[in-house]
Amino acid sequence: MSNGRTRSLSRRTVLAAGALASVAGVLTSREAHAQTWPELDLRRDFGAVGDGVADDTPAFQRAAWAISRTPEKGAVLTIPSGTYRVGQQLPADELDDWIDAQAPYIDEADLRADMYESFRVSSPMRAWRVALPIFHIGSRVGLQHLEIRGNGATMRLTEGLLFGGYVPAIDHGEGEVPGTPRDETRASSPTGFERLSYGVEAGRMIQVYGGRNIAISDLILDGSSDTLKLGGKWGDTGRQLKATGLRLMSNTDVTITNVETRNHGLDGITIAYPQAQHSDPVTPHTLVNVVSEYNGRQALSWTGGRGLKAVNCEFNHTGRVVNTGGGEGDGQPLASLPGAGIDIEPESGGLCLDATFVNCTFYNNWGAGMVTTSHERPVVTNIGNISFTRCHFWGSDNWTIYSWGPTMSYRNCAFHGSVALRPGRGLNADTAHQFLHCTFDDVSPDPSNQAVYIGDDPNLGYTAANSHLVNAEMPYLNLDHCTVRARGLGSIFSTNSSPRTLTNCTVHHDFDGSVERSSLATLRGWSIRRAKFHENISTAGSWQIVAEDVTVLGTGTRVEGGQVLWNGELSGAIPAG
Repeated sequence: MSNGRTRSLSRRTVLAAGALASVAGVLTSREAHAQTWPELDLRRDFGAVGDGVADDTPAFQRAAWAISRTPEKGAVLTIPSGTYRVGQQLPADELDDWIDAQAPYIDEADLRADMYESFRVSSPMRAWRVALPIFHIGSRVGLQHLEIRGNGATMRLTEGLLFGGYVPAIDHGEGEVPGTPRDETRASSPTGFERLSYGVEAGRMIQVYGGRNIAISDLILDGSSDTLKLGGKWGDTGRQLKATGLRLMSNTDVTITNVETRNHGLDGITIAYPQAQHSDPVTPHTLVNVVSEYNGRQALSWTGGRGLKAVNCEFNHTGRVVNTGGGEGDGQPLASLPGAGIDIEPESGGLCLDATFVNCTFYNNWGAGMVTTSHERPVVTNIGNISFTRCHFWGSDNWTIYSWGPTMSYRNCAFHGSVALRPGRGLNADTAHQFLHCTFDDVSPDPSNQAVYIGDDPNLGYTAANSHLVNAEMPYLNLDHCTVRARGLGSIFSTNSSPRTLTNCTVHHDFDGSVERSSLATLRGWSIRRAKFHENISTAGSWQIVAEDVTVLGTGTRVEGGQVLWNGELSGAIPAG
């Protein structure tokens, strides 16, 4: 039984009327269109039991293969309510016999093509244990339509599967014992890179390549990550091996509704579109009322595509499940970097463009609530046009957001804990971050967990004595009609004099005196218009608002109080200039 938080699918926030209307048209057209597609039932047609005890992996495998072989290249699959245990691993030397045994359901060449596509190369199929496909539709199919109706059913991964680095049965190093845990990192590998045969995956529950018109609804995917028997580390950080709920690769026109994906060793959801270019058409993916939480690496890994929309979704508690599977790291949280709520990271020559997040939460993740990463130099063009509206971010022991990416905006969002806005690459006035009507504070939104990250990251040169809520290294940053309220740390901090704007904002210095420090804000490069700086300090002392290379525009910028002074000298109206 997984020890991550569970929740009934009926516990959902009501959709905002506008968001519901925008999605309803897509769903309605699909439901009408679906009437022309074959209708299949997981129990009736494929022998699933759904009692939480029987192994229903073969039923899901055969359902995917049957859909792949339909003349229409698509179907509607109904999963009756129940709990379906899924997930099998085989020794590598038994894989050929298993493939032969599937001949009544799928051609050998097609099955091998699917597995090769899934693993990308053949060497993972020589691992100590090989994870079999669960529900996999490969790009060879050219899927035209897939609707999975979950009816509140749960797919739960078999308890006790292996996950991590293990010595393979063949082609291993001298003196190594097959089946024993082994760290396989670039530093530890004799080849200088991770050997794929040393990595044991737990599996991918639902994986679709190269499809269109996909709708998945009313389903729970539980990865049983607390029970995984962990091997050594594999990859650059943690265990970078597949143990995933939904993995959607190179698809378009996808809608995921009322799905909970939790307790997976890697990602709750992965959305990717490798090699996507700016001139390519949009590849819409819509998530509505999706809860992805208590996963090992990410709630959502978005590594490519154009046109992602998430409404009323929760991307929370990554890296928080304690593993008790009896392997390596037993009794420790299962977590791999970045450990984020959402990681926006174009891979394989792709891009991540045109995304909207509305009424979403990014709470209590081991890594940042949202992180952007790009490998482009010197100017980032493969991330952009991403907006967050009425979203809530809480960093309990890591950044609420950690971002380099261009053309990102936040409207009416709340940030609980420190924000890291990094310098970026090639940013200009049109591509930097915009914050409109947002709030920043260092108070937890969870009464049961009052931890809040204060940004004391030694890797960035920040300590408790110079920690701040808004760490603004990014040029052309704009804060407009925002409120910053700092109690146990400073408010805004910039180490460089790149141009930034602070307009109609209110900054509350409610410092509690818990850390010795001389300043509560360091403003460099800012153009400031009609900003108000208030103080509510119950301890004796004086502090500065350091203002260097700052331009105050017009009248209306004021410092109220006598303890936190503009450059240690001024209070009241701050003159223009």
